[in-house]
Amino acid sequence: MRGPKHGGASILAEAVTRLLLAVLVFPFGLAAAAAGRSLEIYFIDVEGGASTLLVTPAGETVLIDTGYGQREGRDPGRVMAAIRAAGVDRVDIFVATHLHNDHVGGLPELAAQVPIGMIMDYGEPLGSDRMVNNVIRTYRPVRDAPRDRPRPGPADRSDRRCG
Repeated sequence: MRGPKHGGASILAEAVTRLLLAVLVFPFGLAAAAAGRSLEIYFIDVEGGASTLLVTPAGETVLIDTGYGQREGRDPGRVMAAIRAAGVDRVDIFVATHLHNDHVGGLPELAAQVPIGMIMDYGEPLGSDRMVNNVIRTYRPVRDAPRDRPRPGPADRSDRRCG
């Protein structure tokens, strides 16, 4: 649980993370129920942050955060162990909850070991958060590297209107 010293920004980050998880997990859960297979969720101890690997019944993967980088590859190694245990060979979607080293610092090392499809984060950092400015130097080249991007299928039409 986060203490009061983290303030409103931390509360907002937690709320956004939970909403994002709900939006990502709910459709996979429906697909799992329809297919008779289960959604697999791996909680990975990455000391300081938290990392979660979701594997859908179709074998698609969503990784949320990676933990620290460096530190003799400790956190990326733990994430890779979970990826191997899940029997998958790529990360289809990586979600960065926020750009602090204990959440995305391990991404460059992980990306050197396993293909990563789409990377989702909140965009360029605003302000002068020292922790963000330090990690963005190693995170940005991985995030901005050319990669396979998902293509919309027949059900993903951008011209549909809501309401």
